[in-house]
Amino acid sequence: MKTGVELLINDYKLLQREPHEKLGMDSVLLSRFLHPSKTKRICDLGCGSGALTILLAARYSESSIDGVDIQRTAVELLEENIAINALEDRVRAVHADLRDLDGVVEYGGYSAVICNPPYFKKGTGKADALRERQIARSEETVTIDDICRAASSLLQNGGEFAVVYRSERLCDLIVAMRKERLEPKRLQYIHHTVSSDPKLILVAGRKNAGKGLRTLPPLIVKNPDGSYSEDYLAAYRDED
Repeated sequence: MKTGVELLINDYKLLQREPHEKLGMDSVLLSRFLHPSKTKRICDLGCGSGALTILLAARYSESSIDGVDIQRTAVELLEENIAINALEDRVRAVHADLRDLDGVVEYGGYSAVICNPPYFKKGTGKADALRERQIARSEETVTIDDICRAASSLLQNGGEFAVVYRSERLCDLIVAMRKERLEPKRLQYIHHTVSSDPKLILVAGRKNAGKGLRTLPPLIVKNPDGSYSEDYLAAYRDED
């Protein structure tokens, strides 16, 4: 079983082990999308082995974070990552189904809920022979509706829900958010190049907020010469 360690911002480390998903661009960009005022207490829904959870801890040094996932082996790897970074005082690994969190974590107790969810509807997207990766990539166990319902239950009034998603499913996401009183407030498209269509989007909403969506300037990953853009590299250097 292949294992590796990746260095994160602020000297934090991330232990990664197959078959679980590795840290990707989507989680890095999502980790800095939360509004700074909402980072006091965060729940990472469907955290997997904890790439986003640990990155949040590295980025927001005063935050308390709970990572929730249905896969026991993923949660066990998150526990290892908590230990190697000495985060036991403010990061917790929770083995649970996000569709049934009553009594497991505190409803209405979080300033932010964040999620890098499965992007594809069940039966669509690229198939993977490994069950762990299939759960992470497609809606095998939970849907975007389930995630928004859980987020709404966990958030304080005015708390923020932040998510990275496939751009072609924007309508599905907005409908699911509004159904659960998570009003979309910020939207950013992520383009590989300035001339390419966006494949990913970042969306943040507030619980019980008024209507009004702000579309941020697009984030371009690569310059015309093929080098990475300064906006993209800033996310890896912990720059705003």
